Amino acid sequence: MGTAAYIDAIPFILYGWVAVLLVPLFFLKVIPVWGPMRKAEKRAAELGQTFPDSTLSIAQKEEENLTVDGKAPKAINFIIPMLVLGVVCIATSDMLIGVIVSLLVCVVMYLPQKLVKPSEFGDVCVDGFKDMILVLAIVCAAFFLQRANDALGLTPYVIEKVEPLLSPALLPAISFLVIGLLAFATGSFWGVAAIAFPIIVPLATSMDVNVYLACGAVISGAAFGSHSCFYSDAVTLTCASSQIQNSDYARTVLPLLALPLGLGFAAFIIAGMVA
Repeated sequence: MGTAAYIDAIPFILYGWVAVLLVPLFFLKVIPVWGPMRKAEKRAAELGQTFPDSTLSIAQKEEENLTVDGKAPKAINFIIPMLVLGVVCIATSDMLIGVIVSLLVCVVMYLPQKLVKPSEFGDVCVDGFKDMILVLAIVCAAFFLQRANDALGLTPYVIEKVEPLLSPALLPAISFLVIGLLAFATGSFWGVAAIAFPIIVPLATSMDVNVYLACGAVISGAAFGSHSCFYSDAVTLTCASSQIQNSDYARTVLPLLALPLGLGFAAFIIAGMVA
């Protein structure tokens, strides 16, 4: 029942559709980037520096270590352990077991190729754990903030204050905007959506608004929060994997998100009037 409702709501996740359509337009230069992102692209084009200044030294150090005894890196040495990690995690529903098994696969693959010495493998693993400490700290802090906001009742309080201002035509657009801002401020996406659905859906039913459109607005708001909240778990892991700092992400990406936010808001206004 829930899965079927979600599938029916997919066409109404208007912000998601707008964001997906804008990505190739940015990539193909149909829509030029602006702000700090434009400066970053200019730096990469003119200087060949693809990393921001904040992480450039770390990236250069790792680039120097890309070759081991003259051997070029092979993609298969990354792909197979990652596939094993995914399969084991899905099969066991335990991330720790998946990590342990994938590390064992790395040992089996890397030692015969002489990519790393047995005495060095443990040190490399520890260095990897060290790199993730800041990531884990940010994620934990985001969860603490989420729990604090849940305990304070921030989400239902804001929705209740906005509710008297809503009309059937504006309900989807206002719901999208409010949920998006709440998700951005709290770093909680599933939590905000879980609180908002029992409020927004009955409200849409009483106002004779398309329920799936209202659901799409809530989901879109949570998606925008996930994209824009620079200390969220999704953004933090993305920044860690791409070797940039969360502050670099916020500085370059947030100005660009103004476009899908504005277009998504306009799309929900139009949909609210038409539906």
